Amino acid sequence: MNRLRSIVAALAALPLAWAASANATTVNVTANFVDSSSTTLSTLLFSYDDSKSGQLSYGDLLSFDLNTGYSSYSLADALAATSSYVYFGYDTISQKFISNDIGGFPQILSALAGDFASGFFYRNDQDYTILRDYRPGAPGEVSFDHVEISSIVSAVPLPAGGLLLLSGVGALGGMGAFRRLKKPV
Repeated sequence: MNRLRSIVAALAALPLAWAASANATTVNVTANFVDSSSTTLSTLLFSYDDSKSGQLSYGDLLSFDLNTGYSSYSLADALAATSSYVYFGYDTISQKFISNDIGGFPQILSALAGDFASGFFYRNDQDYTILRDYRPGAPGEVSFDHVEISSIVSAVPLPAGGLLLLSGVGALGGMGAFRRLKKPV
Protein backbone atom coordinates (compact mmCIF):
# COMPACT_ATOMS: atom_id res chain seq x y z
CA MET A 1 0.00 0.00 0.00
CA ASN A 2 2.81 2.48 0.93
CA ARG A 3 4.75 1.42 -2.14
CA LEU A 4 1.74 2.11 -4.38
CA ARG A 5 1.28 5.52 -2.74
CA SER A 6 4.98 6.34 -3.38
CA ILE A 7 4.65 5.40 -7.04
CA VAL A 8 1.54 7.56 -7.49
CA ALA A 9 3.27 10.50 -5.75
CA ALA A 10 6.33 10.13 -8.01
CA LEU A 11 4.13 10.05 -11.11
CA ALA A 12 2.31 13.17 -9.92
CA ALA A 13 5.63 15.01 -9.43
CA LEU A 14 6.97 14.06 -12.87
CA PRO A 15 4.97 16.67 -14.84
CA LEU A 16 6.20 19.38 -12.49
CA ALA A 17 9.82 18.41 -13.19
CA TRP A 18 9.14 18.41 -16.93
CA ALA A 19 7.40 21.77 -16.74
CA ALA A 20 10.44 23.30 -15.00
CA SER A 21 12.63 22.30 -17.95
CA ALA A 22 10.03 23.16 -20.61
CA ASN A 23 11.16 26.77 -20.99
CA ALA A 24 13.61 27.79 -23.66
CA THR A 25 15.70 30.86 -22.97
CA THR A 26 16.14 33.32 -25.80
CA VAL A 27 18.83 35.98 -25.90
CA ASN A 28 17.75 39.17 -27.69
CA VAL A 29 20.62 41.40 -28.82
CA THR A 30 20.58 44.98 -30.07
CA ALA A 31 23.66 46.35 -31.81
CA ASN A 32 23.78 50.04 -32.70
CA PHE A 33 26.48 51.23 -35.09
CA VAL A 34 27.21 54.76 -33.89
CA ASP A 35 29.27 57.63 -35.33
CA SER A 36 31.57 59.94 -33.35
CA SER A 37 28.70 62.34 -32.57
CA SER A 38 26.71 59.47 -30.95
CA THR A 39 24.24 59.29 -33.83
CA THR A 40 23.00 55.77 -34.59
CA LEU A 41 23.69 55.02 -38.25
CA SER A 42 22.49 51.43 -38.34
CA THR A 43 20.66 49.07 -36.00
CA LEU A 44 20.78 45.29 -35.82
CA LEU A 45 18.34 43.22 -33.76
CA PHE A 46 18.90 39.47 -33.54
CA SER A 47 18.10 36.60 -31.21
CA TYR A 48 19.42 33.13 -30.50
CA ASP A 49 18.78 30.24 -28.13
CA ASP A 50 21.02 30.51 -25.06
CA SER A 51 22.15 26.91 -25.53
CA LYS A 52 24.36 28.25 -28.35
CA SER A 53 27.81 29.18 -27.17
CA GLY A 54 30.83 30.68 -28.92
CA GLN A 55 30.74 32.26 -32.34
CA LEU A 56 27.37 32.26 -34.07
CA SER A 57 26.51 31.98 -37.74
CA TYR A 58 23.31 33.01 -39.52
CA GLY A 59 22.07 29.42 -39.14
CA ASP A 60 22.23 29.73 -35.32
CA LEU A 61 19.89 32.72 -35.21
CA LEU A 62 16.19 32.70 -34.37
CA SER A 63 15.65 36.18 -35.81
CA PHE A 64 17.66 38.88 -37.57
CA ASP A 65 16.56 42.39 -38.53
CA LEU A 66 19.12 44.84 -39.87
CA ASN A 67 18.33 48.45 -40.70
CA THR A 68 21.28 49.97 -42.54
CA GLY A 69 19.85 53.46 -42.43
CA TYR A 70 18.80 53.04 -46.06
CA SER A 71 17.15 49.62 -46.25
CA SER A 72 16.23 46.63 -44.12
CA TYR A 73 17.41 43.03 -44.27
CA SER A 74 15.84 39.98 -42.64
CA LEU A 75 17.25 36.58 -41.70
CA ALA A 76 15.79 35.19 -44.95
CA ASP A 77 17.76 37.83 -46.91
CA ALA A 78 21.01 36.90 -45.13
CA LEU A 79 20.46 33.17 -45.65
CA ALA A 80 19.70 33.73 -49.35
CA ALA A 81 22.99 35.56 -50.02
CA THR A 82 24.98 33.76 -52.72
CA SER A 83 28.44 35.36 -52.73
CA SER A 84 31.44 34.17 -50.77
CA TYR A 85 30.96 37.25 -48.56
CA VAL A 86 28.45 35.79 -46.10
CA TYR A 87 29.57 36.07 -42.51
CA PHE A 88 28.03 36.66 -39.09
CA GLY A 89 30.73 37.06 -36.46
CA TYR A 90 29.07 37.52 -33.08
CA ASP A 91 30.72 35.77 -30.12
CA THR A 92 28.31 34.89 -27.29
CA ILE A 93 31.05 34.66 -24.66
CA SER A 94 32.72 38.05 -25.21
CA GLN A 95 29.48 39.59 -26.52
CA LYS A 96 31.38 41.25 -29.34
CA PHE A 97 31.60 40.98 -33.09
CA ILE A 98 34.69 39.06 -34.22
CA SER A 99 36.32 40.01 -37.52
CA ASN A 100 37.05 37.40 -40.19
CA ASP A 101 39.11 37.90 -43.34
CA ILE A 102 37.31 36.66 -46.45
CA GLY A 103 39.01 37.27 -49.77
CA GLY A 104 41.29 39.92 -48.27
CA PHE A 105 38.41 41.84 -46.71
CA PRO A 106 38.07 41.73 -42.90
CA GLN A 107 34.40 41.79 -41.91
CA ILE A 108 32.17 41.38 -38.87
CA LEU A 109 28.85 41.14 -40.68
CA SER A 110 28.08 40.53 -44.35
CA ALA A 111 25.63 38.94 -46.74
CA LEU A 112 26.07 39.89 -50.37
CA ALA A 113 24.27 38.68 -53.45
CA GLY A 114 26.51 36.97 -56.00
CA ASP A 115 26.24 39.96 -58.37
CA PHE A 116 26.71 42.49 -55.52
CA ALA A 117 23.37 44.08 -56.48
CA SER A 118 22.12 43.82 -52.92
CA GLY A 119 23.36 42.98 -49.47
CA PHE A 120 25.45 44.54 -46.75
CA PHE A 121 29.04 44.56 -45.55
CA TYR A 122 30.30 45.75 -42.13
CA ARG A 123 33.95 46.09 -41.27
CA ASN A 124 35.37 46.99 -37.85
CA ASP A 125 39.12 46.61 -37.48
CA GLN A 126 42.23 48.75 -36.96
CA ASP A 127 42.08 50.05 -40.55
CA TYR A 128 38.39 50.71 -41.18
CA THR A 129 35.07 50.99 -39.40
CA ILE A 130 32.62 51.11 -42.27
CA LEU A 131 29.22 49.84 -43.22
CA ARG A 132 27.97 49.52 -46.75
CA ASP A 133 24.55 48.80 -48.18
CA TYR A 134 24.75 47.43 -51.73
CA ARG A 135 21.14 48.12 -52.75
CA PRO A 136 20.84 50.49 -55.72
CA GLY A 137 20.65 54.10 -54.56
CA ALA A 138 22.27 53.42 -51.17
CA PRO A 139 24.84 56.03 -50.12
CA GLY A 140 27.86 53.69 -50.39
CA GLU A 141 30.35 53.38 -47.54
CA VAL A 142 29.52 55.11 -44.28
CA SER A 143 32.02 55.31 -41.44
CA PHE A 144 30.98 54.51 -37.88
CA ASP A 145 32.91 55.04 -34.68
CA HIS A 146 31.91 52.05 -32.51
CA VAL A 147 29.27 49.40 -31.85
CA GLU A 148 27.01 49.57 -28.79
CA ILE A 149 25.71 46.13 -27.86
CA SER A 150 23.02 45.29 -25.33
CA SER A 151 21.33 41.96 -24.68
CA ILE A 152 18.26 40.78 -22.80
CA VAL A 153 17.70 37.17 -21.77
CA SER A 154 14.08 36.05 -21.61
CA ALA A 155 12.48 32.72 -20.80
CA VAL A 156 9.94 31.66 -23.39
CA PRO A 157 7.41 29.02 -22.36
CA LEU A 158 7.17 26.25 -24.90
CA PRO A 159 3.73 24.99 -26.02
CA ALA A 160 4.39 21.69 -24.25
CA GLY A 161 4.36 23.53 -20.90
CA GLY A 162 0.56 23.80 -20.96
CA LEU A 163 0.20 20.10 -21.71
CA LEU A 164 2.52 19.25 -18.86
CA LEU A 165 0.52 21.41 -16.50
CA LEU A 166 -2.69 19.63 -17.54
CA SER A 167 -1.10 16.22 -17.07
CA GLY A 168 0.03 17.26 -13.57
CA VAL A 169 -3.49 18.38 -12.65
CA GLY A 170 -4.80 15.09 -14.06
CA ALA A 171 -2.33 13.12 -11.95
CA LEU A 172 -3.40 15.01 -8.82
CA GLY A 173 -7.04 14.26 -9.65
CA GLY A 174 -6.15 10.60 -10.12
CA MET A 175 -4.50 10.56 -6.70
CA GLY A 176 -7.67 11.97 -5.16
CA ALA A 177 -9.81 9.37 -6.87
CA PHE A 178 -7.42 6.62 -5.76
CA ARG A 179 -7.72 7.81 -2.15
CA ARG A 180 -11.53 7.82 -2.32
CA LEU A 181 -11.49 4.21 -3.57
CA LYS A 182 -9.24 3.09 -0.73
CA LYS A 183 -11.39 4.60 2.06
CA PRO A 184 -13.39 1.99 3.99
CA VAL A 185 -17.15 2.35 3.71
